[in-house]
Amino acid sequence: MTIPEKLNWVSARFHCSTRKVYEKLKDDVEQDVKERNSLRSPEDRYHFEFTNNTSSFLVFVERGRPDRFVKFRLEDHQIEIERGFASDTSVIVAKVTLNNEGRCVFKIEEKEHESWQLRKMVLEDLFFVGD
Repeated sequence: MTIPEKLNWVSARFHCSTRKVYEKLKDDVEQDVKERNSLRSPEDRYHFEFTNNTSSFLVFVERGRPDRFVKFRLEDHQIEIERGFASDTSVIVAKVTLNNEGRCVFKIEEKEHESWQLRKMVLEDLFFVGD
C-alpha cells in the first residue's frame, strides 16, 4: 500500500471516530453471523444469534441456553469485547486510531488490526470450536 504524501489527517481521524467504527463493526458482525449460519449443515442442532440493544450487541450459540457468547460494548473512547465460553470469560479492549498509512484501524495492546482481523480474533472460537 502506498502511503499518501499529503493526508488531511484531522479530517481522516474525525471520520475514524470510535462511535462510527463501532456502528460499522456491528453491521459487519451481523453479516458474519448470517454467513456462518448459512454454512451450517441441516443436521446441526445449533445456530448463532445476533442481538442488538442501545448499549451493546451480542453474538451467541443458541442451543437452548447461551453458554458461549461474544459481547461488544462501546465504552467512552474504546470498544470492550467480552468473550464467554462456559466458565471462562475474558475482555479485550480495542481502541480506534488512524495508522501511519492513513487507514482507520483497531489497536489492541499496541498492535494494529483491520476489522476482519478483530472479528476473526473474537469470533473464531465461537464459530468454529470443535471443527
